[in-house]
Amino acid sequence: MELKEHIDDIRSRLKQKLFLNETAVRQGIVDRLLNALGWQTFDTQRVYPEYPINGGRVDYALCHPPGKPLVFIEVKRVGNIEGAEKQLFEYAFHEGVPILILTDGQKWRFFHPAGSGSYQERLVRELDLIADGNEESSKCLLKYLMYTAVQAGIAGQVIAEDYQEILQHREVRRHLPEAWENLLSGTSGDSEFLIEAVQSETHRLCGNRPTYKQVLAFLDDFRKKSETEPKKTSERRKTQPQPQADANDVPPQRPTPRPSNNSPRNERYRSYFQRLIDELREQHGFTNAHVGQAQNWYYFSSGVRGIYYEATFARNHKVYASLYIDFEDFAENKNFFDVLKERESEITAQFDIPLNWERRDETRYSAIRLIRDGDINADESELAAIKEWHIVYLLKLKAVFMPEIERARETLKSQ
Repeated sequence: MELKEHIDDIRSRLKQKLFLNETAVRQGIVDRLLNALGWQTFDTQRVYPEYPINGGRVDYALCHPPGKPLVFIEVKRVGNIEGAEKQLFEYAFHEGVPILILTDGQKWRFFHPAGSGSYQERLVRELDLIADGNEESSKCLLKYLMYTAVQAGIAGQVIAEDYQEILQHREVRRHLPEAWENLLSGTSGDSEFLIEAVQSETHRLCGNRPTYKQVLAFLDDFRKKSETEPKKTSERRKTQPQPQADANDVPPQRPTPRPSNNSPRNERYRSYFQRLIDELREQHGFTNAHVGQAQNWYYFSSGVRGIYYEATFARNHKVYASLYIDFEDFAENKNFFDVLKERESEITAQFDIPLNWERRDETRYSAIRLIRDGDINADESELAAIKEWHIVYLLKLKAVFMPEIERARETLKSQ
């Protein structure tokens, strides 16, 4: 039978409620799908059942080479999947596996444990064998669970890339309102473009071009009106059922100017960051990321929740290599920054260029940056020099700050 045929038959049996307990889910669904995906379930060194770890047992450890886990699968009775993530993540913490799967046979949740944030924020994909079609279900299972993809390390890389894409999507979603607010209030450097667009469109409609002050006053009125609008409708919203949020639709931490999707500048960003992440991944093992994005920044997971490294082309022809602190809590961010800054002299002494310590009391996140001159429109030789600079100082930030981050965490724990 083909994988799609197995899925179709399992869906039918799920609808008939034939899987009455966890053992039935394991034998009738998980083992069956693993076999269809190329895993020899009789080889218990590769499909390791009841894998012992830190005084507990995870239902399946998929291993390559034999005995070395690359995927953990925790199985629950059908309909009993909620709230089971904590145990699974505790297992992953001790082994460092790149893929975690929680399933009740019908629903399959795929997590990237090395990501940051809550369990839900590290959820990359949820598959429902009843609700989702055969094509979609088989593509998902092949992508993350096919034996050849897992043993070659491809599945681990893919789930890390998918997580990165989701995280960047959340980043944009969270700060679109802030970006819009900045544009409307005139505090953004890009507000001029919005004002010019409003002037041009008004002139097209009526033949008269409004003044700069007229447009700014209109935008300010519009902003104030939109601020009061939610207050009028909040009570009505409370009484209405709210739509379910998409599992991957979670917001992020800082506003990001982005070029239009079809602009030459966009393509230069994409090309630059593609070369940067390829070299960081292939030559330095700094990241598992594979896909450069068309934006003026790219951030990299540190492996520690709330801590990121970032390469940025900033305004005023500046280039940054940064360490970002964003635990999604204002006070926690500032406390962590302050503990790091207590060792500013010892840390700064390890760099050959100045460090900029930005506590940023006006925003939630804090940052520590290295800065040089540079622009994405520079010629190829200059961009190559900027790329080398980014690589040198991203690696330096990691080497210097990882022990400092651990020290800061221990300090805060003891307080």
